[in-house]
Amino acid sequence: MVKLFAHRGFVKDSQKENSIASLQEAVLQDFSAIEFDIWFIAEKLILKHDCPKENELAELPTLRDYFIHKNNLTYWLDFKNLDEENASKVLLLVKKEIEFAHVNLDQIYFAPFVIDKKKAEKIFLAIRNIFGEQAKIVAVCEELESKNSVLDLKQFLQKNNIKFLSIFHKLLTKDLLNILSGIEIFAWTVNDPARLYELEKLGVENFATDKITPRIYVTENSSRTS
Repeated sequence: MVKLFAHRGFVKDSQKENSIASLQEAVLQDFSAIEFDIWFIAEKLILKHDCPKENELAELPTLRDYFIHKNNLTYWLDFKNLDEENASKVLLLVKKEIEFAHVNLDQIYFAPFVIDKKKAEKIFLAIRNIFGEQAKIVAVCEELESKNSVLDLKQFLQKNNIKFLSIFHKLLTKDLLNILSGIEIFAWTVNDPARLYELEKLGVENFATDKITPRIYVTENSSRTS
């Protein structure tokens, strides 16, 4: 079953990404899942795509603000500056916010944006140390240079027991998905209904999108099957 994640919330008119307004708009547009960017800045979990500046911290939302809908949403947490040095501190803060909001761990996907495999492995270990083996850890892939890169990716996922992969949608092909059989794919950022439908036919179920609301998806799907 397809799950659409509102990419940094759903931006309408003059709303900003990763804002309370874009979160609330996503809910109004019937999204049941949301993706957003998290920075650990000044001992806080701040939401913004680019690194926040000190003079804007007070006006930016925090992770706690984005958990106000509790278990009514599924959360794709895109950590922007999680590293080996701050991982334990950051993840303990995340755990505190999850417990404060009474969000079920099953509703959360931990997706640190870390390309370096050795660094990623250490962060995966930190996530499991804090949240246990049941934590849904999402590896990330933004480019594949060769067939060897694909095989290296598969080996990396198997070695670290990673069941979820966040990947740039233009990299996804039938052959790649066959190689990564058994891995749940999170495709980003898909704004063309035809491309979403193409990937859906190949078995992809999770999509970050700026434009395709659940209502649009249902309408497009109905027109194809009628």
